[in-house]
Amino acid sequence: MMPSNATRPRPSHSRNSADPSARHPVASAARPALAVMAVVLFAAACAQTAPYRPASSGASPGFSDRKIETDRYQVAFRGDSRTPREDVETYLLYRAAEVTVAEGGALFQVVTSDTTANTRYRTSIIGTRFGYSPFRYSSFGSLSTFGDIRPVTRYEAVANILVLDGERPARDGSVYDARDVLRTLGPSVRRPTPPSG
Repeated sequence: MMPSNATRPRPSHSRNSADPSARHPVASAARPALAVMAVVLFAAACAQTAPYRPASSGASPGFSDRKIETDRYQVAFRGDSRTPREDVETYLLYRAAEVTVAEGGALFQVVTSDTTANTRYRTSIIGTRFGYSPFRYSSFGSLSTFGDIRPVTRYEAVANILVLDGERPARDGSVYDARDVLRTLGPSVRRPTPPSG
């Protein structure tokens, strides 16, 4: 029998017992995944298509149009470096439908259309490095920068359209119902974010 005044061994407490990550290894392991997800969401937000709005100048992203003659218009949409070709051509078609409805027409015919890609190369500086002179007996070093060169492409779509009335010709793929185009493409058109406040 153990004496009543004998010292009982106390349960040992590890230093990690106070660490929440030790008590919750799953939560600790999820932290890197959450960090990666945050980076991906931020990159997706930065890669949004240019909003659908009038072009403020000849080279800025957005739509433009002008009347050529009675019932004939030239419509254009220029994207930025984040806007894919498909979106540029979709916005062009949407603007053609808007012009048609504004002029009191029901149909429009795409007489000619063209999409061009303007590509230039952008250099981004990543860092600097120190290197030694290639001369054998020289003790001088050199400081240089290094970076990344990548292509940046902007698409522009232009079309000449003819505003029409009456019945839509059968089996003519160049003729569109303006209001049907607005209803169908409207949900995919990204509008400018309204100013806060």
